[in-house]
Amino acid sequence: MNLEKKRLAGLGVGSGKKDSFFFCVLEHFPEEGRWFLKTCQQLKEFQYPETEDSLLSWSKDFDLKTVVVDFALTMPPCYSCELDCPGSFNCPVPEVVEARSELDKLLKKDSDLLEKNPKKYEQDRHALETGKLENHDSILSKSFKRKLKKGFIPYWNRPLDLKVWRAYYDDLLQFFNSSFDSFGNENLIQILRFKYLKRHFDPKLNLYESNYYLCLLELLKKKIILKKNLIDMQSIETAVLGRMDILKQVEEKLDVFMYENDREVMIKNPRAFQSFILTLSGRCLLEDSPSVFLNSEKNFFIPQF
Repeated sequence: MNLEKKRLAGLGVGSGKKDSFFFCVLEHFPEEGRWFLKTCQQLKEFQYPETEDSLLSWSKDFDLKTVVVDFALTMPPCYSCELDCPGSFNCPVPEVVEARSELDKLLKKDSDLLEKNPKKYEQDRHALETGKLENHDSILSKSFKRKLKKGFIPYWNRPLDLKVWRAYYDDLLQFFNSSFDSFGNENLIQILRFKYLKRHFDPKLNLYESNYYLCLLELLKKKIILKKNLIDMQSIETAVLGRMDILKQVEEKLDVFMYENDREVMIKNPRAFQSFILTLSGRCLLEDSPSVFLNSEKNFFIPQF
């Protein structure tokens, strides 16, 4: 019987210079069959060299082999391309061609349905947008269609962006008034910082990328949390209640123990809560749950709770 402890960490990084981010560590104790939140620590931005020293020392102190972050670990196709560029719209790179082909197929299926039976198409799309029709493989919401018509931009988008859009675009808009874009809301400073730090981490340390909002949607999909919790998160007045209830559900349904002090920090501070959710998502990487990776590098994953 393998009684080796499993341990992982998550970093919820702010996109603004004045933000702070939190470092959470989850540890699994096989004798008790439970996960424990070992720490939830705050780290202020731009405390050089302390920031770098802290991150590197934490990875060693906690003997970490798995860390989940919420910013891009890979770059768009254009970033490392050495071709004599024919222009972005004539890009011959296979992954770009494939992404654009998939995008065109989605738009064409939608267009064919509209042309075949306009009345039924509008009825089904209205049902889709109002939640009366949970999903439809071919009908696109108005907002999603507008998104796709903007196209795939190889110097801005990663191929995994399209996969996320297909599965989560409407839900992200509904619950978080947000879309997924690999670099749309990111601070390049964070990306460059971790590209540097990665050179100093233990070679055995595995860095993974996920997304806070997608993690919450997966918790909802698996009925661990409720729609009401995500609705509560939409308002400053009720967000604290949303975080409080989500933590309660996670403790009960995913068998996670946390100390009262850490719980209070996460309830009061959105960044701490975000970091915890990212850390929680990494459990599937260390358990028997099959991980869903959306890129060839196998470092961007959708959690399977």
